[in-house]
Amino acid sequence: MVSKWNITTTYVVLIAWLLLASSVFTQFDGGNVSIVNVFGQTTILANPRAAQIMQLAGYAIIGIGFLTFFVFGIVRRNRLSTPLLLMGLLVVMTDFSSAIAGASAIGNPRIIALFALFLGASVLPRGGGARLGVAFFGFSVCVASGIFLLVNYAAAFRTCRVDKCGPLGNLFFGVTTGENTIGLIVATSIPCIFLVLRGATRWILAVYLLSVVYISGSRTALQVALIVTILVVVTGMSSTSMGGIWRRFLTIGTASVGLALGIVLPYLPLNPTDFTNRAYLWKLASAQLEDSQLFGFGALIWGNQVAVGTISRDEAYSVHNQWLDIRYTTGALGIALFIILIVIALRQADKWTAPQTALLFIPVIYSGLLERTWAFGLLDVFGWMAAATLLALEPAAEPAANTSSVLTEALAQRGHGTERVLTGLDNTNPRGAHGN
Repeated sequence: MVSKWNITTTYVVLIAWLLLASSVFTQFDGGNVSIVNVFGQTTILANPRAAQIMQLAGYAIIGIGFLTFFVFGIVRRNRLSTPLLLMGLLVVMTDFSSAIAGASAIGNPRIIALFALFLGASVLPRGGGARLGVAFFGFSVCVASGIFLLVNYAAAFRTCRVDKCGPLGNLFFGVTTGENTIGLIVATSIPCIFLVLRGATRWILAVYLLSVVYISGSRTALQVALIVTILVVVTGMSSTSMGGIWRRFLTIGTASVGLALGIVLPYLPLNPTDFTNRAYLWKLASAQLEDSQLFGFGALIWGNQVAVGTISRDEAYSVHNQWLDIRYTTGALGIALFIILIVIALRQADKWTAPQTALLFIPVIYSGLLERTWAFGLLDVFGWMAAATLLALEPAAEPAANTSSVLTEALAQRGHGTERVLTGLDNTNPRGAHGN
């Protein structure tokens, strides 16, 4: 593991913990205070010092992002990642849409920090280093949450909601401020655990992370973690065994089914109470989009509806579907840009790395059915997930002129990774890790 640690690993881990710093402080300070009025409405009193920590973290990310781009993009002239640059453009479009909707002024420091996050990531090496960073972050969140559980049990858990409860009779927040937050962070790291580690170690850690997802009470995260784990069990995929028709069929097929469901689900004729009232949110968002089809409303308008009682506080962070959320925040222009960047990112996968690429995309695809996992208008860990996922994708290697495609495919199906196959054939000029 240590030999694979590189600048991308450091960037991924550092940015992630900066984004989580305010939540960690809030939890160790006793957690957010909830007040329920006589009408049963809950008001969350945010920790004022946590807001200051988040502001400082934002400034730090601005400095790190722009410095990374200057050193690796301008001085060293690393090749730019087009999908990550387009994600930065999507952040700008979200900010622009918020300004048009009258929700905020252009150039908020937190939006600049989110843009800097993607800008810095766009010039870093992709592949194993990023996967190690994602795996390490997920594992470290679990460890930190375990330590916090021993320090302050009451703050680590929260009372069950009417519609949700964990297996222990409560919801586990750990060092985050929500069961979905810790659940999705850990579930997103599980594919990287399988792709970075080997032997019994990866299974021990995977079971540990899966147990944390289970006790969190996040149903979406648990479904994602189980899908990933089952796919790895069935296909036997690992860091040195990725190729083969069977693996491609199962992983790409699973990802494709989830992708199709995520796109069409909000527009199906559902009852408003379906999917724990998410169908109501989808119908509401779709109806409001009639007034701003092209640009959407930005990242703030949706949450502002809590004040008028249209949605609850628990529903305020998104429209609870990845594709509809992007359409709501950036309109037709934003969803078109999102599709373009995803297509460009997927084009880098060849037939040997395609199963790995599908596995890394499965967390956002399946959590995106009922949640918004990638955020482009709010500075939080979910924006980091988008950058980390694209950084974790393995650039397709270009076989040497004397490399037999038949031999390479045969070796890949026997369980040898693409990198080992090409190395054994004296390929000294693979496509760099900085390609699009």
